[in-house]
Amino acid sequence: MEHAAVLGKLISIRDHALASTQNGLKTMSSGDLTKGVGSGREEGDCSAMHLMNYLSIRRMESSQDIVKQIDSALLRLREGTYGVCSRCCEEITSGRLQCIPFAKFCVSCQEIVDRNGGSSVDEDEDEEGAAS
Repeated sequence: MEHAAVLGKLISIRDHALASTQNGLKTMSSGDLTKGVGSGREEGDCSAMHLMNYLSIRRMESSQDIVKQIDSALLRLREGTYGVCSRCCEEITSGRLQCIPFAKFCVSCQEIVDRNGGSSVDEDEDEEGAAS
């Protein structure tokens, strides 16, 4: 994908994520989120309200996380390192970048990161480094 197309796609996803966060904040502050939940006095009503608030907050956190990842991808684009895995320095496949244009890692490295709870250091590499 060419530079301008990548930039446009990243900006579009970022704008959507920001709008989602803003809409969530408006909905929570207006009270619209819980209008359809009974009187709020019964235990089930309170549970439903807490669950809706929790889910709304999680959705906003997810949107903010996407914005941070996109900002990082935009920086890599400016620096000329976009499309290069931040862990192994190999090229990230175009198919992966088309699906996840803000991907920081190739598929193999992403699996390692996921397995290590978000750390880009492989446990085997970490043990080898500690043994040296």
